Amino acid sequence: MAKQKNANIGMVPCAMCGDHAAVRRNRSGKLYYDCIKHGRITPNTAGGQDWVLERATIWGEQSPPASAPRWIAEQWPWGRAVSDAAGAAPYNGGNPPAAAAQPPAQEPIAPRSTGDNLPPPPPAPVEREKPRKVVGFDFLPFGD
Repeated sequence: MAKQKNANIGMVPCAMCGDHAAVRRNRSGKLYYDCIKHGRITPNTAGGQDWVLERATIWGEQSPPASAPRWIAEQWPWGRAVSDAAGAAPYNGGNPPAAAAQPPAQEPIAPRSTGDNLPPPPPAPVEREKPRKVVGFDFLPFGD
């Protein structure tokens, strides 16, 4: 698998699920992060950039701390991280890869109503009369 384009410079808890996400900087200098569950999150506004800076652990060009998950520390591209997380790849501390977690249980769907709240049925079709012949107009082509 190809190496990722931008190097990991830190990690941040994902805003949606709270799991570890890899922080990267694009060529224009904006920060973004990749979460295993939610993919790439790019907070382009100034407030979004501040949010990442306030919550991120930035290590830059230094080696990542021991608490960094293996996929972040070893600079895995997002696709490899997802595929290895599905196969329960080993990791180095931190939270386990999010893709290996069980999905939340769904509430059962209530059965349909017994008919109390249903609309009334459509009206029965109206039977039409056959056209009658009018006396004195035998020259017109009416059906029998």
